[in-house]
Amino acid sequence: MRDILFFDTSSDAVLLAYYGKDSVFIYKNMPKKTLSSDLPLIIENSGVGKLISPETEIFIGAGPGSFTGIKTGVAFISAWLYAKGIRHIKTVSSLDIYSLFIPYQENSLGVVVTPFNSDEGFLSIFKWNFGKRLYIQQDNRLDQDGINKLFTKLNYDRAAIVITSDNRGPVDFSFFKKFFRELVGIRPGGSFMLDFAYSLPVIKKIDIALEPLMLNYVSAPADLNPDCEIYVSLIK
Repeated sequence: MRDILFFDTSSDAVLLAYYGKDSVFIYKNMPKKTLSSDLPLIIENSGVGKLISPETEIFIGAGPGSFTGIKTGVAFISAWLYAKGIRHIKTVSSLDIYSLFIPYQENSLGVVVTPFNSDEGFLSIFKWNFGKRLYIQQDNRLDQDGINKLFTKLNYDRAAIVITSDNRGPVDFSFFKKFFRELVGIRPGGSFMLDFAYSLPVIKKIDIALEPLMLNYVSAPADLNPDCEIYVSLIK
């Protein structure tokens, strides 16, 4: 397996994970206004710059999530990678990156939530079926009433849930307890299920040198909802 780098800034935290001969894992809450000034120092101090190469497999989170966080993070990491001689990257759903924290268990739901606004969250939901993921919801934005209706309809006994930020917000683990007999709450950390990384749906394979503007467009398409709040959506 090639060495692999994950990077995401879609939530209230920066996630950077490198797996190769050595491993580096960073998960750090960071205000959006300090991203541009703090990211360079954090990443350089991590030692990742000495580990990656043009052969490294790069997965960058493309949302859904914070518009400001994604745009700032993608702009920085693409320039940083290019300076390191790396041109080829893959953009994937940010929720899919976090889903790699969920262990394999048949007949169990895997749920990833990014809290958003006062009572909403972005959700992806999948189930394991003979070692494969089957998506039930993918990169969907729901309020608490919508989440209530969805999980009541699904009627599963077990679930493992990742909330992508330490800022629990309106959608937290306690909210989901009423839906399941067995609920495992997972905070980002530890090891990814790397064997499943290569099966994640890829939004776009990008050559940074040839498609710098395409990178901005594909990885963070901005939609405007009726309340005039900007958010990132991969749903067309």
